[in-house]
Parts: sequence; C-alpha cells; structure tokens
Amino acid sequence: MFSRFSDLSSFRLYKKSDSAMKNFSPDKRVLDNCKIYSMLHKYSKGRHLSFHTPGHKAGAWDITELSYSDNLSCPKGVIKEAENDISEILGSAASFILTDGSTAGVLSMLKASGARRIAVAENAHKSVYNGCKLLGIEIVSLDVPTAEKMPLQPTRAETSKKIKGADALLITSPDYYGNLADLPFFRALCDETGALLLIDGAHGGHLHFDREIYAGTYADLWVDGVHKSLPALTQGALVSAKTPALAEALAEAADIFRTTSPSYPIMASVEYAVKYPRNTALENAVLGFVRAYPDKIRFGGDWTKLCAVFGDRAFVVQKYLEKRGIYAEFCDGNVVMFYLSPATKIANFKRLKKELRACFSFFGDLPSSENTVEEADISIVSDEKKISSAMQANEETDFSIASDEEKISSAMQANGKPTLSSPPAAEKSPFQKDAEASETEWIPLEKSEGLTCAKPCGLFPPCTPLLFAGDTIDKKTIGLLSEADNVFGLSGGKISVYKTYKNN
Repeated sequence: MFSRFSDLSSFRLYKKSDSAMKNFSPDKRVLDNCKIYSMLHKYSKGRHLSFHTPGHKAGAWDITELSYSDNLSCPKGVIKEAENDISEILGSAASFILTDGSTAGVLSMLKASGARRIAVAENAHKSVYNGCKLLGIEIVSLDVPTAEKMPLQPTRAETSKKIKGADALLITSPDYYGNLADLPFFRALCDETGALLLIDGAHGGHLHFDREIYAGTYADLWVDGVHKSLPALTQGALVSAKTPALAEALAEAADIFRTTSPSYPIMASVEYAVKYPRNTALENAVLGFVRAYPDKIRFGGDWTKLCAVFGDRAFVVQKYLEKRGIYAEFCDGNVVMFYLSPATKIANFKRLKKELRACFSFFGDLPSSENTVEEADISIVSDEKKISSAMQANEETDFSIASDEEKISSAMQANGKPTLSSPPAAEKSPFQKDAEASETEWIPLEKSEGLTCAKPCGLFPPCTPLLFAGDTIDKKTIGLLSEADNVFGLSGGKISVYKTYKNN
C-alpha cells in the first residue's frame, strides 16, 4: 500500500507544485516576480535526495530550512526580499509572512501593542478573545447595532464612549459579511485619545488595491488574511506595522506565536497572492449583480462577499446548491454567503448568478411555512424542472456599475442605513462577566434551553461567538447550532453549562 503514496493527491501537491502555482494565473510574469517561488522552482530542477524533514520525502518543494532556502525566523535572503516587496505594496514599515493563518497575526499584534485594556466589538473573531485571555488584556466590549438579524460595525457614539481609558481599539474590517468599518473616523478617534488602532483584516487582503478602504491606510497594526480573499494556500497570512518602533515589537511577537516549521509552498503563495493583479472585470460584474437585486443581496462595501438573503429557507437553498455542485462559504440560517476572489473565473460567477436567479424566483414564491429550518427537506426542490424553468425566466441583464466613489460611500453608511443580513444571536452579557460557577458539565444541546453557557460557542465560520460564558441559552440559538454543518465550542453535540451560577 505504501507504493501507492505517490498517487495520492496530497503527495501529488508537493511533486506538482509548479503546475499548481501556474494554475492560479495565466500571467507567468506574476510568478517570475516572486522571490520565494523562483527559489523553489530553481532548486526543484536539480537532483534532490531528501534526508531532512518533512517525513514524506516528496522532493524539493515542501522543504525545511536548507542552505539555499532562507529562514522565516531570521530572514536574510529570498524571504527577506519577499517581505520587503510586500511591505512596499501594503505601505507598512514592515510586514511579516505567516503560515499559521490570521489567528497568529491577531495574537502577534495584540502582544506587540502592549495594551492592557482594549475596546473590541462584541462580534470579533474568537482569536481576539482567546488572545486577550492569554495575554491578560482587559476587554471593553463594544455593542454593535443590528439590521435584518445581522450585527454591523460599532457606532461612532458607542466607540467614542467606550474607548475612554482603553490603550487600543480593535476593529474587524471588513467583517465576514463584507461590512466595512468607518475607518477614517476610528483613526481620528484614536489620534484624539492616544489609543492604538488595531485592525483585523482577515477578510480584507484584497483591499490593498483600494487604499481608501484598506486597513493598512489607517491602522497602527493590522492583519491581512491573504488566503481568504487572494489566491494563496490555506493558512497564508500577513501581519504588518505602520512604524519602525511597532515593527520591532511586532517582529518579536510574531517570533513567539508563529511556527518554527513554516510551509515553503504557503510562504511562496503569500508573496504570489499579494502580487496578483486586480480583477476589475470581475469586480464590475459582481457590483452589477448586486445592484440588480438590492432586496435579495446585501452589500456592505466588499465585493468579495456575496450575501444572498433567504431567511428561514437559507439552509434548504444551501443544500440544494450543493447538490448542483456549488458550495457556499457558509450559511447562518438567514444568509447564504458566497466568497469570491480576484482568482474567481468569470464563467464560474456567471454560473452562480444563473443558479441564484433561479433560487430567488423559486424560493421567493414559496410561503415561509413550506420550508422552515425545522423542515429543511431538500425534497421540496427535488423537481429540477421547476428550477430549470425559473432559470430560463431570468435572462442576463446588463447593469451600470457603481463608481468607486459610490462604493466607498455606501460602505461608510453602515451607521445610518444598514443593508446586510446575519445570523440571529442570543442576548449577550459582557465578555468578561463576573460569574461564580462551582462546576461545569456537558449536556446535550437540545436539553440546554434556559441554562447558562460556560464556554463560548458559535458557527464555524464565521467564528464569532453566538454565546459567551455567562449567557443564557435560548431556543433560537439551539436551533441554529443544531442545523449548521460546522460549529465551534461544542463537543459531540453537547454544550458546556454551569451547574450553578451566580451573577455578582
């Protein structure tokens, strides 16, 4: 059986990385301008007998630190050159490649900030809460407004009130639904109060093309989750600092949190992704589709997040589309979110538009009682002739494209005219709620209504807690966690609760 390893896709990846990288783009000039890729490509041509890690011994692409490969922990060759190129593109004093995902970047910038008290929107990623707990940082929780069941960005008034006494403000922009924060205001507020501005841009790596809405234009420290919205391998990310002093602190922090065994294919893909060209044709096509369905698609300013609102039919739509070979990023019981990138092929986007038009038509005509989340039976859409006829009824239409100014303007109106939609969430207590619990126990989720949650949990993605420790578990959240394909904070269908609970 071991002789078959060379036929397994996971091992073919290492042996055929050259062709795999070229599949990202038809423009060979992009690859030729990539320092790490060029090094790997050069040495893959010669004889390479691996008596080093990793243990698969597949060849010269997925390697360890060798005499020619440079070293991410102390770069002085091609990795240093790549990071310098990236820093120039992003406008940072220094940028550091990560092969551990945006989570390592969040932890690193929290550490580098030196903050002891930080203002954070309550719908931040779980890594922010974990990092603050690990580093002993006190969280000042920012309430966020909601619109159509979705948490938006924190308001100016709420942030101005809560930032007093905080060392730093951490904002997620864009969030998982494509909502852009009012970054010019938050920058001015931090300048006024003396707080550092940290931005989790895990979903905004592609926005460096558009400086007016890019995290690096405003932040002191920021993360770019390159693999999410640019053509990089999974776990490829960046963390950056605006000033030399913060860059020095960030270098030390990144050395603590990132792995000492970084993946060279991931590093190469990060450099490649940042140098990947903008896809204006695709952006325009997406914006035209959004403008055509203002009541069906919610737009928060980021074109890569296509949020189709189906309400209580959302899980049914998700399962129907999967049967037709279309896989969305996630479904939250209200929105089905489709994640695009500059590498998305126009032909694939046209296919998605065709399917969504049919779903808008077909599911929009069904009474809500015919397919609720509780009755999520795909049989109601098993008759593909109905969907096919709906597709034929929706012909391709050309719509004018919003200008850059209109796009930026609409993105900044989140505090006035919210437009996106998101998962329902139970009423939350502050993250650091003072609770006394003698013991905790794991009980079946379906039997937990009315009890007190002992561990943050939610949908995965978007990895923002629906329940915090200390929250009362409600029926709606139980239903959502039960219906979702992927969650975090649960174990074997059970949820951690307090046996006894006192609120001081």
